[in-house]
Amino acid sequence: MLRLSCSYVQTNDIEVAEVEDGFDGLEKLQSDSNIEFALVDWDMPRMNGLEFVETIRSDSEYNNVTLI
Repeated sequence: MLRLSCSYVQTNDIEVAEVEDGFDGLEKLQSDSNIEFALVDWDMPRMNGLEFVETIRSDSEYNNVTLI
């Protein structure tokens, strides 16, 4: 599903960064302030999608990031 979603988004000339789980997603957000939105899978190892969303939404630094 990750590969399919990324392929679709890339066909619309949007730069894509893939991560394996919520922890990697947090690390990517912390290292790249240009990220505007994230497609979040609910079923991820180590940190699931709900935990990722709750963590992001608890930090006002990421208020400009749209989560889908």
